[in-house]
Amino acid sequence: MRRLQLPWIVVIGLTGFMIFLGLTLVCMAGLYLYLVQSIKTPLPTLPPAIDVQFSQNRETLPLDAVDSTIFPLIVGEFQRTGRVSDSQYDYKDSNGTTVYLVVRQNVNQAPLTNEVACGDFVLPASVHLGGKFPFSLSNCGGLHFSWINNGWFIDAIIDSSPSSATDLIQFVNTYPY
Repeated sequence: MRRLQLPWIVVIGLTGFMIFLGLTLVCMAGLYLYLVQSIKTPLPTLPPAIDVQFSQNRETLPLDAVDSTIFPLIVGEFQRTGRVSDSQYDYKDSNGTTVYLVVRQNVNQAPLTNEVACGDFVLPASVHLGGKFPFSLSNCGGLHFSWINNGWFIDAIIDSSPSSATDLIQFVNTYPY
């Protein structure tokens, strides 16, 4: 009678071990794929020292400003090309580089934060709260300069490219507000 019980115990034990081994392999394969995907798609980074080039030499934007004041026809080498929404216009230079300017009243006095949500990730932002116009720089689907001017929240965004940092700082520093 004991001889019949032993093979069943071995079969049950081996079956349990095979199930455990199979689940372990599936988990390891999933971890491997996650790590490989993370390596192939690096998180965006900020260009070095671009944030220190932000100029505080700008005018105060009046709280009762109208679109023609907020969104001038020309900003440096960039010309306003189209309205995207009530609070956003596109600007293009002669090379076809586009900067998206978003200006909205900061009714809730939302502060600039040192982290930005970027899809499934939270990325760091370089925040500078000192000075007359607090500002931040982040990179999520393009470079973003954000600053606060007298109750207005201003965002200048450019798609990432090798020259985009230079183009963006040129736009931001020639925008009067």
